[in-house]
Amino acid sequence: MKKIVMAGALAAAVTVGLVAAPKAEASSAKYTIIHYRTVKKYKHGMKANFSYQLPQLKGSSAAVKKINKDIKKSVSTQ
Repeated sequence: MKKIVMAGALAAAVTVGLVAAPKAEASSAKYTIIHYRTVKKYKHGMKANFSYQLPQLKGSSAAVKKINKDIKKSVSTQ
């Protein structure tokens, strides 16, 4: 009898929205290191060569694309 009452109470709480559903998390992430080289030109013919490496997550989901975009954006704003 107690099991039925607990299951009914849990089902009612879920339908009302009192119990949060567990979020899906990735168990592992695969990445590659991408090498970037840029040349910045200044006045009077001066040039500076910049090279840096960034991790790039593998995948095609929207979350992976957003993370890769944010990583590259954080480097370019510094």
